[in-house]
Amino acid sequence: TLVNGSMQPINIAEAKGKVRIINVVPSLDTPVCDAQTHELVEKDPALAQSIELVTISMDLPFAQQRWARAAKVKGVTFLSDHRSGDFGINNGLLIQPLRLLACAVIVTDKDGVVRYLQVVPEVTELPDMDAAMSAAKGLM
Repeated sequence: TLVNGSMQPINIAEAKGKVRIINVVPSLDTPVCDAQTHELVEKDPALAQSIELVTISMDLPFAQQRWARAAKVKGVTFLSDHRSGDFGINNGLLIQPLRLLACAVIVTDKDGVVRYLQVVPEVTELPDMDAAMSAAKGLM
């Protein structure tokens, strides 16, 4: 269960019906996470018409909204794992000592099944968004 911009709980596992690219970042306020999220949105702007773009971080929803406004990013659903860390724990993406999420990109099919996953070995590295987008397009 994650939290949306209205502080409402969202169970991401229940969201079905669309192919999704889930962009996982530690914090949008870091240069690498900023670049990763911009790449998600800007690499193929038409993609958001047919694929759901989601960014998950440990940032508070208010910080996510502030970042999206300042970056002029639209077409992305921002969800926060700040309350429980359950998403990070359940998916093996929680960096325990820092209580941050690892940098990753996940592609799910219309039934919510993970079809592509890349977790970068170092939080200063960007995942291969081209490969994730290609995987997502192949599921449409």
